Amino acid sequence: MPQTGVPMIVGAATPLAIALVTLLVAVEVGLLVYALVDLSRRPAGAVAGGSRLLWLLLCVFVQMIGPILYLAVGRRQAAQPAPKSRQRDRSDALSLEMLSKPVQPGLDVVHAGA
Repeated sequence: MPQTGVPMIVGAATPLAIALVTLLVAVEVGLLVYALVDLSRRPAGAVAGGSRLLWLLLCVFVQMIGPILYLAVGRRQAAQPAPKSRQRDRSDALSLEMLSKPVQPGLDVVHAGA
């Protein structure tokens, strides 16, 4: 006797399963992109192990775990640059000198927009 109706496929994806897989893929791609952008901008000295290529391969080929490992332990803080000394250079001194002098009467003042 032939069966009627729509055949049921064993293991068919339910809407919940599709939503969970979509969420998992979105998180994985987001982590990968974030890790790769961070890795590309970070100097080699600020990467644990000193090998950016190793972290790149780990992030790309060990999905989900690679980017998490890189973000958790692969990044080191870059050395903070020393604060600039507040020494004035010659142009600053000239600018201050020019601003402190009063305008002499009878001279036309030229404005930048004119």
